[in-house]
Amino acid sequence: MFHYESMDNSNQVFTQEFKDQIYAEMAETIISALESAQITVEESEKSAAFVVEKFDQITSKEQLISFLEELSNAWTVYRDLYIKVKGNDTKIEDEAKISEIQTNLDNISTNQIN
Repeated sequence: MFHYESMDNSNQVFTQEFKDQIYAEMAETIISALESAQITVEESEKSAAFVVEKFDQITSKEQLISFLEELSNAWTVYRDLYIKVKGNDTKIEDEAKISEIQTNLDNISTNQIN
C-alpha cells in the first residue's frame, strides 16, 4: 500500500511517478471498498468512469487535491485518501512557514547582537 506521508516532504515536484502512486492508491481503495461492501459494483463503475475521464488531465498538486476532493465528495470511500494528500500538502506548507519564521527570528537576534 502506498503511504503518501512517507514521501520526502522536501520533494514538492509533481511527477508522473507520484501521480501513478495516487492512481494505484485509488484502485486499492475501490477494491477494498467493494470487498467490504462499502460501495456497490454500479457505484464503483461510476467512480472508475469519473477517474478515467479526469485523471489524465491533472498536471499539478493543486489540481490533484481538487480532483480528490470532488471524488471523495461523490464517493466517500475515497475520503481518507483525499485527507491524507491534502493533510500532507498542508503540513509541507506549515513547515515552510515555520522555517521562514525561524529564519526571521534568527536574523532579528543577530541584528540585536550587532
